[in-house]
Amino acid sequence: MSEIIKYNNDTFIKFINNKEIIEKIKNLCDELNKIYIDEKLHIIGLLDGCLPTLNEFIKHINFDYELTTIKVSSYKGMKQGDVEFKDTLEKKIKSDNILIIDDIIDSGNTIKNIKKYILNKSKNVNLKILSLLVKKEGIKLCDWYCFKIPNKYVIGYGMDIDNLFRDLEDIYILKE
Repeated sequence: MSEIIKYNNDTFIKFINNKEIIEKIKNLCDELNKIYIDEKLHIIGLLDGCLPTLNEFIKHINFDYELTTIKVSSYKGMKQGDVEFKDTLEKKIKSDNILIIDDIIDSGNTIKNIKKYILNKSKNVNLKILSLLVKKEGIKLCDWYCFKIPNKYVIGYGMDIDNLFRDLEDIYILKE
């Protein structure tokens, strides 16, 4: 795959390769396998960006889980807007342990809204957040993350601009 991606007047350069991504996810799963070995976990994936991370994550976990997804959107192009999500939690969550998996936490608006929504729907749960990428503002909002990144726009491995570039196996960052 190319080291450079061009879109409109923007240039993105390869930032994190697929091998590094998979290795970080495997290492994180090793840790979580120890924590949740005797527990049942309800995993909630935030669509669409989490799909590659979620897919890799469930390959490496060794504990019981139930899986739900919530469709979330907060970007129009490269501009962040209001958080919109579609409720797919038709039934009450049965597990005491909930893990939200996201692709990236940048400003934290999305994760704050989803967390509030889930805690209103399911009282007295142990809610944890896992994100593939985290920017400075988002570190305090998650329990586990794979990579801390600068405050720049990224694409690939589930992350997009106008639903493009999600299919890239590597992560690219906006070149200034």
